[in-house]
Amino acid sequence: MGADLFNIGVSGLRAQQTALAVTGQNITNASTPGYSRQRVEMSPQTAGTQGGQFEGAGARVDRITRIADGFVTGQIRMDSALFSELDAMNRQIGQIEGVLLDDAASLNTALDSFFNAIQTASSSPSSLPFRQMVLSQAQGLVDRFGSMHERLSTQGYNLVAELDSGVARVNELAQGIASINDRIASLKGTEASGAANALLDQREEMLKELSTYVSVRTNEQLDGRMSVFIGKGQALILGSSAGQLAVTGQGEVTLRADERGVASTITSALQGGELGGLLRFRSEVLEPAINRLGLIAHVVARSVNDTHAKGVDLHGEPGGLLFSDLNAARVRDLRVIGHEDNRGNGAGIGISIDDPFSMPVSDYELSFDDASEGGFFVRRLSDNRIVHQGTLGGALPQRMSFDGMTVELAEGNFAPGDRFVLKPLADAAGSLDLALADPALLALAGPLSVGAAVGNRGNGAVTVGEIFDPGHPIFAQDGSLSPPLLVRFTSPTTYEILDNSDPASPRPLNPPLADLPYDPRQINQLLPAQAGQRRVVFDGAGIGALGTATVGTLSSAAPNGYSAQSIRAQHTDPATGAATTGVSASIPANASARQIAAALSNLSGVTASASNSVTLSNLTDNGVTFDLEVSVNGVNLGAVGSLNELADRIAAEPALAGLGITAASDGQALTLRSAFGDDLHIQVAGDPTDNLTVSNLRGESLVLNGAGVPGQFRGVSIGGTVTAVTAPGVRLSSDTSSLMLGSPVHTRADFGFELSMIGTPAAGDTFAIGRNREGTGDNRNALALAGLSSMRLIGDPPVSFSDSYGELVQFVGVKSSQSRINKEAAGALLEQSLAQRESISGVNLDEEAANLIRYEQAYNASAQIISVARDIFNTLFAIMR
Repeated sequence: MGADLFNIGVSGLRAQQTALAVTGQNITNASTPGYSRQRVEMSPQTAGTQGGQFEGAGARVDRITRIADGFVTGQIRMDSALFSELDAMNRQIGQIEGVLLDDAASLNTALDSFFNAIQTASSSPSSLPFRQMVLSQAQGLVDRFGSMHERLSTQGYNLVAELDSGVARVNELAQGIASINDRIASLKGTEASGAANALLDQREEMLKELSTYVSVRTNEQLDGRMSVFIGKGQALILGSSAGQLAVTGQGEVTLRADERGVASTITSALQGGELGGLLRFRSEVLEPAINRLGLIAHVVARSVNDTHAKGVDLHGEPGGLLFSDLNAARVRDLRVIGHEDNRGNGAGIGISIDDPFSMPVSDYELSFDDASEGGFFVRRLSDNRIVHQGTLGGALPQRMSFDGMTVELAEGNFAPGDRFVLKPLADAAGSLDLALADPALLALAGPLSVGAAVGNRGNGAVTVGEIFDPGHPIFAQDGSLSPPLLVRFTSPTTYEILDNSDPASPRPLNPPLADLPYDPRQINQLLPAQAGQRRVVFDGAGIGALGTATVGTLSSAAPNGYSAQSIRAQHTDPATGAATTGVSASIPANASARQIAAALSNLSGVTASASNSVTLSNLTDNGVTFDLEVSVNGVNLGAVGSLNELADRIAAEPALAGLGITAASDGQALTLRSAFGDDLHIQVAGDPTDNLTVSNLRGESLVLNGAGVPGQFRGVSIGGTVTAVTAPGVRLSSDTSSLMLGSPVHTRADFGFELSMIGTPAAGDTFAIGRNREGTGDNRNALALAGLSSMRLIGDPPVSFSDSYGELVQFVGVKSSQSRINKEAAGALLEQSLAQRESISGVNLDEEAANLIRYEQAYNASAQIISVARDIFNTLFAIMR
């Protein structure tokens, strides 16, 4: 009995001593980060029997339990990863926001200064100080682009350094967790397994820190080891084996599972934590900001250079580059980055920017197919869309065009699986330079001049507008027009454009531009002004032909002899090359040029005009029996004795004026015109020896003699000509060749520049258009350059330079605001998770103090049991003596 009591006391003493030790451990680690309080789990010793009765055998410590909730600790890791990600992103955005919001360093300030300097120079375009101010402000704009690009790029370099530092710490933690895994496994199932509680706390604290760098998921094995996965399931730790992260020279993050394994790029898979935040900031904010800044640099340089090239400097020479060419070889080759794992040697890749005005703000990836030789595709990274694909065939170089750029594969070979990052905009702002040093070479004058003839009687004023295509063949290398042009008004409402290479004898263009309509009530564009338009002239053998003279009454008119035909308009999409079926216009026989033009103008993409003219000469009245009478289009103009008198009669006839029929005579020849393209019916009555010579545009002539019979007229009908202007991608064809060749020549309609006029001209007024060789007092191109500041040239829908920069600032500001709000919300969630863990695993000192007293009392009571058992033994020994 005494022995049992003694054993019970001893077991209680040991159990309570363990409980006291655990309580003391809790109390002393109350402020230790990551410590989880522990609890002693006790149970009764197996009971025995004494005299048929069950008796107690004392207590034993089954285990020391670590109080922790796996769900809560997992939630803390998730919340830590989210908060650290947003904190890192918000911190980085704050730096870039400081760059963009600094008024003193704002790009808009430099843009305003540059364009204000040009505006000032336009007031005195010959002033060298004003011109020097333009160049100084242009250099300031270049420097501003460069400094902003440098600051953003420096932030990118620093970001890579932070990535490298974070990856190094992740590797340390991974090695530490793997080592702890081994130690925990070695203690599993042993008497020292309780010692693993401290290791579990240590591992959990390391996992928590790891989650501040990258989002983690865990899987605990039966032996106590814990596998850790990052990103989208990539294994960082498998049991006792830890992988190694690394950062490449291009800032990509790779993972090597073990020392013998191959490193794989996991940049796009990494999520959460500081590393995820840095990578998100780079892909979502920094790189788009650099690209947006680069796009502005591209458009500013291209638009200013293009406009400057259209002007004339103080020496009368065409303007050159004002800013450097951002498609120069040194820049093109900086826009491509090959992947480190590429097996080919295709390094000769360059990118030329063709159309920066509507380019997407994005990087691209060129990938060669793993499965097919030479197969490739280009993916736009901003929306992950395939924008171009194909197969390399034949020898290099080969080119591909998409999204306003051309990628040239110049040399080398490309292996399946090779990848290249295409960054068409990234280096533009940092690569921009000033290309002009001499202020006299600033092309502030307009390249073309307009000279009104001294003898002009009207008040029309011609203005040279925009030069939208400096590469048009009409512009010679020296900036002159080839040929120079002459605008000559044939009436107050019609004009023609002539080749003025010989001012003493201007000649028609080929094809001619004649009998063009003019409306004195509005501003008129004198030249076709849309690039891509084509001009088609009806120049078949039957056009304007002189038929056989017929005899009849005044009201009778011979047909013009034009044959029936079908004219088809074929449409081809200029972008895709896809052709549509096309629509045809049916032209009846003997239709006038006016009717043909109206039918063609009903076709989509076709605008047609008609005109007609003949020359009358050698008017002779022998005065024998009958007077020579002349009729035009059924209107008898009576007996006339000269061409001048005939011209006056035509001008005074309201019926002919209503038909747009006019006449001009120099005494030797009379030019009869139909502004609308109606047939011209010329009839003569009189003696057989009376005559009038009719000549057409081909130089063919027919002599009309009087019929010698009263009331009888000998006459001829001359059909007019048609000129059609087709929209880009539209071609005309005919099923006959009498009026228009079956597949006629489509000549470019525009001249690469605009020419407008307002006012009321008089017949015979001329305006000569040629090269401006005096650039001293002309500010037209300066005004065009200054006007670029308000033009909407960037993006879709397009915005101005300043608005585009404002969009960049707004873009970063929105990202900053979002990340700040999200960070605050994530911080609140993390605090809640930490508080929940503290309520479960944290040490409550009041509770532990109560436990200390309770276990101390139990310990003392167990000691008293031992004392009682000793007294019993002593009594028994005394009796036995």
